[in-house]
Amino acid sequence: MTADDLRDYAKGLSKNGWDRLSTETQGLLKTNEGIFDTHTHIFDIQTLDVWVTLRRLLGGSSELTEELIALVPDEQYSEIHYYLRGSLEEHSDLGTEAASDEEWDQLAQFFEAATEAVSASDRTEATVSISLRELLKHWRLLLSQDMEEVYRYYMDNFALTLLPAYRGKTLVVTALMMDLEAAWNMEVRRPFEQVVTELLVLGQTHPLLPYFAVDPRRVDHDLPGSEKNLYELFTMAFPTSGPSFFGVKAYPGLGYLPSDWRLDPIMKICADHNIPVLSHCGSSTIRATDTPLEVYRGEELVVLTGTPEENAVLMNDPREWEPVLKKYPHLRLNLAHFGGIEPWENFDANDPATEPQNALDTSHRIYHIVRLCETYDYVHTDFSYTFVEDDLFPKLQQQIEEHPKLTSRVVHGTDSWVVVIEENMVLGQRSFLQYFEDYQEDFLTNNPIRQMLGSPNSTKVKTS
Repeated sequence: MTADDLRDYAKGLSKNGWDRLSTETQGLLKTNEGIFDTHTHIFDIQTLDVWVTLRRLLGGSSELTEELIALVPDEQYSEIHYYLRGSLEEHSDLGTEAASDEEWDQLAQFFEAATEAVSASDRTEATVSISLRELLKHWRLLLSQDMEEVYRYYMDNFALTLLPAYRGKTLVVTALMMDLEAAWNMEVRRPFEQVVTELLVLGQTHPLLPYFAVDPRRVDHDLPGSEKNLYELFTMAFPTSGPSFFGVKAYPGLGYLPSDWRLDPIMKICADHNIPVLSHCGSSTIRATDTPLEVYRGEELVVLTGTPEENAVLMNDPREWEPVLKKYPHLRLNLAHFGGIEPWENFDANDPATEPQNALDTSHRIYHIVRLCETYDYVHTDFSYTFVEDDLFPKLQQQIEEHPKLTSRVVHGTDSWVVVIEENMVLGQRSFLQYFEDYQEDFLTNNPIRQMLGSPNSTKVKTS
């Protein structure tokens, strides 16, 4: 399918975002019974590969990695030890083919042995870190065989509606895809096209909003996961009638810039048809591994020659969205994670950085995300994962007081609760929302509806 074909197809799409919601979800929101988690994933073992699974579980911590290996030092797991250590770096030997059943079985056996070792250590009063215990708990969850099982586990264990203040409400969550197949030209057990099909069903059976992952390399390359190109897959996710995806997910750090000319037809459709876009704007833990790396800024081919981390920092920079926003100022764009934890830790509200000081510096992101929120009516941001540290709360409070428009631009999100180790996500959410008690209704309901949906009766794109 060509870009012109896609443009013709889009003429049949509704411009009312509410039409992409299930009947149940529409009812929840129209009667004010729904609250949002705008940034979630329902990954399971079928949609991931060994490399990304280990990388996310370990969080880049060499200390945690060595503690895990020390639990099960047996020679029979030497290959697993190699993978564990290699997952912390851009390791060229980790391969691009889907892990075989035997490899997954061996990894499962290793983690089972680690779990047994923890139980044995409890009997001998040996010390095992809380982080390692949480890691093993998350690993067992990842053995779930389908996304619905993971979704139900999330609702039963992590959902905001578990807190007394929100009982009686229904949590509307996103399901954000990631296209690792395109990013790393690799295979996973459940191909991209199959994930699209399954999420279409889940979006109708639960108050769940699927987001379609875009990667411009799918436009003109034969990549794993589907014989269809990006535009054809987009029409699968957004049919002109029947169940539909709700939004689009961009993850520039996996190897592209948001202004890439191949994405332009999709960005125009999203802007014209009120399809919200969520873009990763946080850490660079998951990233493209090639360097040098060829990307397009508009129609200009740019060669990035930094380290993989430096390249990812550049690609995830919120300023890279400015050409898209200037062209489509009514685009509903979520610059997710509000920049990430590190920018907030380094942020000085009295002297905010506007430019990076080096290739890894991200302290300028806060200034530019706030600026873009104030400049464009539908640019907003979620605080997913970023504000797990309560010492950052006052910094956000100060920004809201100094930039009142942020009160209508911040939305609630949690991020990859499956593959990121947290102490207690429910209590963390409670602490955050209690601190920002005056803004709870805005963060949880008003802002997501205003920024992602608009009025249920409106089919027009507002540009003012």
